Amino acid sequence: AGKAAPFFQTKELEVTSLALDNSGNLYAGTVPHGIVFKVGPDGKGSKVFTAQEKYVTALAYNTAQDEMFVATGRVYSLGGRRIRVVSPASVMTGFDGAGHPVAAIVAVSPIQAAPPSQALFTSPEANILSIATDKQGNIYAGSGPNGIIYKIAPDGKSSVLYDTPEPNVSALATDSLGNVYAGTSTTGTVYRIAPDGTAKRLLGRSMPGIQCLKTDANDAVYA
Repeated sequence: AGKAAPFFQTKELEVTSLALDNSGNLYAGTVPHGIVFKVGPDGKGSKVFTAQEKYVTALAYNTAQDEMFVATGRVYSLGGRRIRVVSPASVMTGFDGAGHPVAAIVAVSPIQAAPPSQALFTSPEANILSIATDKQGNIYAGSGPNGIIYKIAPDGKSSVLYDTPEPNVSALATDSLGNVYAGTSTTGTVYRIAPDGTAKRLLGRSMPGIQCLKTDANDAVYA
């Protein structure tokens, strides 16, 4: 068996999410200060994003566009969770649902000028708990406490892909055929949702909750 050893110390209370970019850098979302860290293959890391919200609930990396999607949430009851875009080679400003700037992303490459930014998605739900992307550039967001899966198209238009009968969509993944896989809690159910929104339950109520999902090159699903 391999030996486990600390790779990077965030000094935050919890690491809630991880994602890798095209260059092998690891991104870690944390609480309770809403910080995203970028850690190189050598284990050296730094802060690349600090949200006004205190929780980073999910991360997802878009390999085609070289973007990191960050779901953040307020610790008070004003507004829903939001998805922000982190561009590894730029400075960007996040916006709230009313279009007001709320948080800045520290430049990874300070030489490059800041491109325009916009609110990517604001959910009416209390929480966005999971994010996944597909090869077409669509983003999928799983929510709670009503278990809704949202689809955000590359042009920014959002729609409900599937309204699950579960309270929380805690994990999402996609495959090469455009299917979306959703893991739920507290029931531990896994659904496969076709591009047309048709859903099939693959795993039913087998454990308290599904915390992560992953598909491989052969479209096998791991939960």
